[in-house]
Amino acid sequence: MNSFFNKYIETGKSLAESRGLDWNLAADLEGNIIKTARWDLAKLCGLPSPPYFWHSYLGLDSNALDLFNGYRARQGLEPVTTEILSKPWRDFYQAVLLNELLVKRNKPGHALNNIGRALRILATCAATEAPWQLSPDTIQLSYNVALNLGRSGKLAANVCMVVRNLIDALHISDRSPLARYCEPYPEQIDLDKNVSKLRKGNNTYRATEKVRTELSERKSAARLPDEKAFWELVRIVFTENPRTFSDAMRFNQIKIQIACGFRIGENTLLPLDWKRSHEYIAADGRPAGELGGISRALSIRHFAEKQGDDIDSEGVVLYENTQNIPKIFESLIEEALAEAERLSTPLRDRLRQQIETGRLIPEYPLESIAPRVGYI
Repeated sequence: MNSFFNKYIETGKSLAESRGLDWNLAADLEGNIIKTARWDLAKLCGLPSPPYFWHSYLGLDSNALDLFNGYRARQGLEPVTTEILSKPWRDFYQAVLLNELLVKRNKPGHALNNIGRALRILATCAATEAPWQLSPDTIQLSYNVALNLGRSGKLAANVCMVVRNLIDALHISDRSPLARYCEPYPEQIDLDKNVSKLRKGNNTYRATEKVRTELSERKSAARLPDEKAFWELVRIVFTENPRTFSDAMRFNQIKIQIACGFRIGENTLLPLDWKRSHEYIAADGRPAGELGGISRALSIRHFAEKQGDDIDSEGVVLYENTQNIPKIFESLIEEALAEAERLSTPLRDRLRQQIETGRLIPEYPLESIAPRVGYI
């Protein structure tokens, strides 16, 4: 055990204590934390629920374990069974979760699914090695296990990111740096190509070719759909009839996305009171349109993401902003959002009643008996 690991764990324990969290969580032999002891990560970040994000598992990654045991079998070693993580790995995992949420201010989904799972894959492949004992062979094995688990390359890229940004950057392992050992075995070079492609798409902001020579060029083009896919999406949402309620809502969301370019979160959080009109007049009081200008402009009220002050001491807050709508898209925006309002009215009314009454089925009085529908 080294001083860097100890300091990181102590910092994690201090964060847990400041939020009233129990550090030594009760769990069964497979690592499942008892329901009353688990951490509500959404509440910890100040986010509304649902969706819920629970820190409820401290065991090995079951899918990674199967592949890991396959490698061990080829070496003539005994398989490892599903079990709870060792104490050093449990401490490290929890400290990483709290650092991601409370220090870096990342969302629970990212902390659990990207950072947390990659860390549990490392812990699974480490077997008897503690975090400060991680070796190059363990790092390469973890990387190749991740390559087989996710063919897109995302999981392997996350493992490499964790090794580089946590293990190496914090000097957790006595053998750091270890990120250079995130390399494929000879038989898995083809799978590694997906990781390289993913990195290129995610890291284009560092490339010198990001400087555009023509207006038609797009920044981070690797993240965008090709022209054929984009126009097929346009054809679907403007010519096809939605078959379900979800389809209808998604079609309207995509129309707004095409016209305004909102982030996904900004799009889904558009308020009912979205419309903002601005009237422009000349110095003599006449509408500006009579003098060759614009008399009226429409803007859309929304909650912007990734703002400098969208997080306070209580958690995530909504940052209100407005975005002007080009004249050519005004009728499209008004029609799409009016349709979304009409479709969602029953849902909003029911949610309002549930909140006011505190009951899941608010239309029935507390003493009434609801009729049975169907047969058991």
